[in-house]
Amino acid sequence: MTRARLSRIHLRRQNEEKLFINGMRNRELTPINNIGGGNCVFMSLAHVVFGDATKFKFMRYMIVHRLRRFPKQYQGDINNFSMYCNSMAVN
Repeated sequence: MTRARLSRIHLRRQNEEKLFINGMRNRELTPINNIGGGNCVFMSLAHVVFGDATKFKFMRYMIVHRLRRFPKQYQGDINNFSMYCNSMAVN
């Protein structure tokens, strides 16, 4: 890939990020950085639900528990839903 193409891709990503953040702020939402590492969605949900992103493990547990309790509602086209839940439970 050429240097010019990489530069265009980088610029496009920066513009998309700015649009996303501006869209959040226009809706009176505040973007918050978190460490992620496969936990970003759970950290974000814990922040919204509990006001504390550090409760992401509990949030993950509750979501996986719900998925396992009602598999017919959630499995959709996932072939091995049990394995999917097991994977989600650990990260």
